[in-house]
Amino acid sequence: MSFIKSFISFTLAFILAFILAAVSIIWFLPSSCRIFHDKTDDRCMALSPEELYNQYMELSPVERIREKNTLLSKAAHGGYLPAVRQMAKEARENDIPEDVTGNEYYFWIRKAADMGDPEAQHEAFLECEMSDADRLVYLSRAAEQNYAPALLSLGRLYAEGDETYYIARNERKAIECYRRAAKANNPEARCLMYLLARLQILPEVETAQLNQRYREEAKQAEERISPSFDYPEDLEKSAHAYELLTTYLPANEKVKALPEPTSHMADPFGENDN
Repeated sequence: MSFIKSFISFTLAFILAFILAAVSIIWFLPSSCRIFHDKTDDRCMALSPEELYNQYMELSPVERIREKNTLLSKAAHGGYLPAVRQMAKEARENDIPEDVTGNEYYFWIRKAADMGDPEAQHEAFLECEMSDADRLVYLSRAAEQNYAPALLSLGRLYAEGDETYYIARNERKAIECYRRAAKANNPEARCLMYLLARLQILPEVETAQLNQRYREEAKQAEERISPSFDYPEDLEKSAHAYELLTTYLPANEKVKALPEPTSHMADPFGENDN
């Protein structure tokens, strides 16, 4: 009898020791390597934010609804910028209450902006509810990274001056913003610089350089504009040219002197082609 009792005691002690050892091993594993079980699958949560995002983007729209908090949200909170941008995008697109949509979108787009994304910084400047000072900071940061749409927006502020942001009118700074946007190969900015040269608003040397460049690149130009400055009368017939000039340099005397094109006039820029 004593042998049986000893055997049972030894067996129970062995089982207890085994259980304790297993619990200790699991407990002291790094949390990032532990396995969590889901109703649908067994998933190792040691995946990086990028891997979580990639898994989410491979799902169908219906599957994304179920997995958003599991994959996309974790990737975004893990600091993966595309996931942050996707959270903002889905806040705009999904059918959720308007007050929640706004708060959710503003949260994620500002998070992306704070992470240094110039597109998000410009978007925050245009759309987010914040102080004027914070709005201008975002715009300036995007422009510092030579993000062309932000440079165009900043140039517009300088072109007329803006009391809201305490910016005095400074045509030279406006044109410099447009010049940088053009160097970043923004089609709208390139077309604008061409028009400023046509109106002899730019220095003669720069005008000659632009003329030569457009002669060489005419066939590859993204905008359907004339490669020559020899026919200034065409400029006065272009609705596209008129819109660009009055949008980005409205206070300039030469721009203000341009007649507004009528609808029946030919458009050498192709804006009204059918």
